[in-house]
Amino acid sequence: MINGKKSDELSLRELEKQIDRDIDDGIRTMESNKITLNDMFESYMETKRNLKMSTRSNYIYMWEKYIKDSTIGNRPLAKIRKSDVIRFYTSLLDAGFKTNSLETIHTIMHPTLSMAVDDDIIRKNPSDGVLQALDKTESKPDFVFTNRFDKPHNPMCINRAIKRIYTAFNEQEKQQAKEEHRTPALLHHFIAHIGIHFVLLLRE
Repeated sequence: MINGKKSDELSLRELEKQIDRDIDDGIRTMESNKITLNDMFESYMETKRNLKMSTRSNYIYMWEKYIKDSTIGNRPLAKIRKSDVIRFYTSLLDAGFKTNSLETIHTIMHPTLSMAVDDDIIRKNPSDGVLQALDKTESKPDFVFTNRFDKPHNPMCINRAIKRIYTAFNEQEKQQAKEEHRTPALLHHFIAHIGIHFVLLLRE
């Protein structure tokens, strides 16, 4: 019991230090333990008065369908960790969620939590870097697409770009094949991950 008592005392001291630190930094600890992610989303949407009606409707639809009744949606902000967000996103992907739909979820999840940071309800945004963390499972060394800021591209963005390219090519090929009275040679659907393996194979 002595070890247990010491452990409890240490936990209390750490909690006291955390509370003192929050007070010094203006973090609203008591509120963060009461305000849920769902509550924060409602506040966030109230500030987005200039959203197009279609965009607003889509955001609300996605939230109510996938987040509102979930564990993370009903969890107090103070108790949401980065690992919780990763697990939530992973569960959506495992359930067959499309990458563009996941990006929509992140588009509303991240700024909702950012507003909680700006309002001093939580210290940091637990959704920061989550998409990048998920993308690491698809990454390969020495094979990186970068944007104009020299930052690694999100594979989801690359996949969308690839789709636009082969879709445009196929449309042009269909038209040309029709004019030349031949069967069109169409490109099949593929994603960045497949392209990486192809390039690595060529390097061997």
